[in-house]
Amino acid sequence: MHPGVRRNHLAALLLSLLACFAVHEVLAQDFADPDTMIFRQKRKIAPAARPEVAGTIESTSTAKPGWYSVVLKLDNGKSLRVVVVPATKFYKDYAPIDSPAAYPQLVNGCKIRALHDPQQDEALRNIIITDLMFETPPVEYAGTIKIAATSATGVYDLTVNLDKGGEHHLSLDPKTKFWKNDKPFDTAAAYPQLVAGQKIRALEKPALAGQHWTSDLMFVDR
Repeated sequence: MHPGVRRNHLAALLLSLLACFAVHEVLAQDFADPDTMIFRQKRKIAPAARPEVAGTIESTSTAKPGWYSVVLKLDNGKSLRVVVVPATKFYKDYAPIDSPAAYPQLVNGCKIRALHDPQQDEALRNIIITDLMFETPPVEYAGTIKIAATSATGVYDLTVNLDKGGEHHLSLDPKTKFWKNDKPFDTAAAYPQLVAGQKIRALEKPALAGQHWTSDLMFVDR
């Protein structure tokens, strides 16, 4: 079969399947901040070739196993419809998982991050997800800094005495966001306050290679 005919046949097949999905209006096509795309780096895909989209699933519909129309609520509050196909690869906290384990997780309220190919999207007139990752919700820790060690600007290893007893190590990097009195706090002002005796609350999320990192840290009045 001629490549052009085969491509048109694929497009026609996809469009016929999508016609069976529930119809949702695409309100926006805003993508995540490139600085947060650890997932993309894991896949070693060129940034221009695989943009990332992140959000919370609002609804899912399917017309055939392996084909899902998913409406995402983006961080800016707008909505975006994307399509999961049989070729989509799945991950859980950066580790690959198989399709049978992934499909039941495509439910309302689930937070995901995903990659897509703009050239393929243009040809098929839909945002087709090539790689999709489910993220475990962050865990919150509250306590007092015992030791603060740094090896580079923005990189810290904190040993924290937890309010509930015991110790916990928190890893900070330049992407960690800081807060004070429930308001964003400038990083330049935050770093000098990472000292022994400072009370904090922090959100920790899974990272690459089974590690964890602190996504958000809030200073609490002593």
